[in-house]
Amino acid sequence: MSLDQREYLSKYKENLEGEVKEMLKRFRLSLEKTGSDLRKDLAKGAERRKAEVNKTLEDTQKMMDDFKVSHSQMSKELRKNLTKSNQGIKSEVSRMLNDFSNAQDKLRADLEKASLSWQQTASALQEKRSGVKKPIPEVLEKKTIKKTLPKKTKIAEELSDKKQALVLIKKHPEGIKLTEIGAELGKDWRWYIPTVKEFMEENKI
Repeated sequence: MSLDQREYLSKYKENLEGEVKEMLKRFRLSLEKTGSDLRKDLAKGAERRKAEVNKTLEDTQKMMDDFKVSHSQMSKELRKNLTKSNQGIKSEVSRMLNDFSNAQDKLRADLEKASLSWQQTASALQEKRSGVKKPIPEVLEKKTIKKTLPKKTKIAEELSDKKQALVLIKKHPEGIKLTEIGAELGKDWRWYIPTVKEFMEENKI
């Protein structure tokens, strides 16, 4: 029985070793196959991700190109609209200045007429009080107008452009706008921008 058991155990050991070797062989083959499949899958995934990244970069570049074109067109359109707007503003300001100048002239004429009328009335009342009729000189109207409302051209005759502007500004300690200077002295207000800047640099105003 002892001999039989030793023989049986010897055969069992041999069979077990064979089974273990076969099992290890199958495991190694399976591991190699799994590793090969995994490498293939990783390679395919890397190529797919690379293609996706390249496509994303191409789409981004296309979007940037489209944005640049759109931005350029928008800038041109904006500059065009600003130019039109500036021209419209300049035209409107010029029209307003002309209307203001015309209104000033009309008001000046009305004041001159009112002044002449008051002088004639005062002269008539004086005649009634004194009983002596005094003739009204023919040049009374012109003298009255000149005395009552001195024209701005008189300043222009006596002073240079810079002096005119300086005198006018100093007459307005509360402040005066460039457009008002231009309207008062009869020139486009932009003419006086460098003059006023020079006054400020020289601390004259």
